[in-house]
Amino acid sequence: MNKHLTLLLALNTLTCSAQTHFDLEKDLLQLDSVVAQSSLFDQQKEKQIADIKRTSNNDFSPQNQYQYNKQLFDEYLKFDPDSAELYIHRCKSICKRYDLKLQYISSCISEALLKTIMGNLWDAAMMIKEIGSIEQLSPVVQADMAVLMLEFNMRSYLNEFNTQQNKPITESWQYYSKYLDKSCWTYWYYKTMLTKRSPKAYLEQLYRATPKPSTKAAMLAVAISQDYMTDKNYNAYLHYLICSSVNDIKSGNHEASSLIYLISSPHIKLSLERSFNYIMLATENAKAYKDYRRSLDIVKMHATITKQYQEKIMRHNKVLFAIMTLLLLALVTIAFLMLNIVKKRKYKDLMLKKVEHMNASLKQMVEQEKDAQQKIQNVNQLLKNELAYHNQNFFNVYNLVTKYISDVQEFKKTVFNLITAGKYDKARKELSSSSAGDKYLKQFFEMFDKSFLLSHPDFISRFNTLLRPECHIQQPAPNTLTPELRIYALVSIGITDSVSIAQFLHYSVQTVYNYRLKIRHNSCIPEKDFADTVAKMYDNK
Repeated sequence: MNKHLTLLLALNTLTCSAQTHFDLEKDLLQLDSVVAQSSLFDQQKEKQIADIKRTSNNDFSPQNQYQYNKQLFDEYLKFDPDSAELYIHRCKSICKRYDLKLQYISSCISEALLKTIMGNLWDAAMMIKEIGSIEQLSPVVQADMAVLMLEFNMRSYLNEFNTQQNKPITESWQYYSKYLDKSCWTYWYYKTMLTKRSPKAYLEQLYRATPKPSTKAAMLAVAISQDYMTDKNYNAYLHYLICSSVNDIKSGNHEASSLIYLISSPHIKLSLERSFNYIMLATENAKAYKDYRRSLDIVKMHATITKQYQEKIMRHNKVLFAIMTLLLLALVTIAFLMLNIVKKRKYKDLMLKKVEHMNASLKQMVEQEKDAQQKIQNVNQLLKNELAYHNQNFFNVYNLVTKYISDVQEFKKTVFNLITAGKYDKARKELSSSSAGDKYLKQFFEMFDKSFLLSHPDFISRFNTLLRPECHIQQPAPNTLTPELRIYALVSIGITDSVSIAQFLHYSVQTVYNYRLKIRHNSCIPEKDFADTVAKMYDNK
């Protein structure tokens, strides 16, 4: 059997080595089309998840309730981390309630994997420590734990993150690969990503047999690309990187970085328009997945593209200078002709007409030049404003995160000191206190209000036009929204159901309903149309 497998791999290797030339322009055209339709694929992903949610689990057994929530976690894992975290917490709650010990360990592993791919490596390290060593776990979950540890070590290596849970890349593979089934694709994926070597023919065979689009196909494609990169076969490397990007976008994978690898690759030349479209989609995915580590790479790519735009403008300026020089020469020629006209009066009428025609052409060219300069200035200003806006949002988010980290560390230190001193009641009181949560929620509201009003400065004035004059809502303070305004701010950006709004703002569903009912009663338009009108407030902006 082993001899037949070796022969098959050898034949496949020869076949693939003879077919490593790919039409990259054709691949890029396909990627262009997929990027242009990215929002449609996200909608399809949301519809797929909505279809799963329509299945009621009220009468399910504990096992079925667990499987229902685990399925939703898997769907959200690389699409929406907040929702994924919600459903894995539900899984853990079900396991605790019904004493499903094995499923509880599996849920803890899944939550640690979520934190790992989100880039929260410190939280992931703490969870891994609580789970314990892989040798002590049931064989049923050892494979999942091995995947978690391989992913954690790989990302820790890339981010230079060091903890007790870390192992060197090669040692990590040697240690954890024994828990993976060699017949499973994940074995070959992590072998390639960690060792940079794997049987390409077998990987390509797995890729061809994998349904597309899918996250699995995207991961296999990026693994194949890394193997070809090791061989310095850049044509094949770029082809599979594009295939990975296409599968990521079509399957609604907001976590993947294939598109960023493609843009930053020195082995491919992209047009400015194509680079801009790709980096904007990568930016949207990073924002949707709250992957701020990836945002640093995106900012660098934005700077590179901006530099290319500036170089293009410089080239245009050189062309304009050449045109002005030609215009000056034309003016000198006109002056010479005017002298000839004076000397040759019989040609006066004819020459005057020629001069008038040339002057009109020059005027038109000067006007065109002015328009071009104005457009360039406008584009530069827009780019500056956009960069300033992203920089401000970037600072605000990380400022909140660093405050949260500092507070958590101080809180942990306080509780630790109380426990060390034997003051368990005070420690329990500190742990059960909700003041810290209220503080973070207040900071969250402040950042939400400020960011929303920064991007929608006219929201309050627009909203008040929908209310009777005596019911207009006044802003309580600069850059601050009332709870009613905050709820309808979410409605204006497309979050219309009260459950999602309540989850986002940490209000109760009844509170959201009461605020919405109160505002509808004060509207100057039919109450049944109020929510739809707010939701479409910026459609024609």
